[in-house]
Amino acid sequence: MFLCWNKNVLVYDNEIVKLKAPNEATATITDEDKSIASLKSLIVEYSLRIERLEGQITSANNDAHRAIHSKMRVSARAALRSKKMAEADLARILEVRSQLESAYDAIQQASDQLVITSALKGSANVLRKLNEETGNVETIEEILDELKSEVDKTREISEVISGPADNDLVDESAIDDELEELVQSSAKEESEKTAQQTALKLDNAPNPRRSMDSVPVLTESPAISKLEEGTDSLDSSLQDNMQALGRMTLDDVAN
Repeated sequence: MFLCWNKNVLVYDNEIVKLKAPNEATATITDEDKSIASLKSLIVEYSLRIERLEGQITSANNDAHRAIHSKMRVSARAALRSKKMAEADLARILEVRSQLESAYDAIQQASDQLVITSALKGSANVLRKLNEETGNVETIEEILDELKSEVDKTREISEVISGPADNDLVDESAIDDELEELVQSSAKEESEKTAQQTALKLDNAPNPRRSMDSVPVLTESPAISKLEEGTDSLDSSLQDNMQALGRMTLDDVAN
């Protein structure tokens, strides 16, 4: 009731409940709505009958199998007869439902086309109104020419206000001289900095002579001195014996 009376988006009678379409001013039930509702009701009814017949066919088939296993040939024949009759009804109802669904699909397609056509008409009307407000091509060209003219005027005014640059106020030679001084000063500072870094590295580098002075000198131990003295006395004794042997004659050797 609220949607029907307060919101005016729903209408109903004894058989049909209809929601207002977006493009409708008010919701009303037409003959077309009644035909579509009747068609949908038939489709639903035939779908229920199809489900019931499919159940009957399955049940009859199971009964026939049980009768065969029980050696009940008459019962099996009756079950198969019921199955065949249900299959014939099912084929007929399936065909009818297919025709009903085709009709409903055609109606739905026509309804969609009507909505699309209405939307296209509305779009065409809106576009026509916008073009009328915008104007024709000549009007647009005049507007663009006027806009370009005003932009050129604005640019000319800006150039007059800013004025041309006075290059005579600046001495280019003085600028070049000052630039050269800055370059030379920077090069000199860089050279001095490099020399300081080189000198610092040389001062921190290890000195070979200083390293040799730091090596400890080996002193002669008493054992080595005694060994050298013993060697010297042995050499002296050997030399004396050789001289005495040289002075000996053959007779002395024979005696």
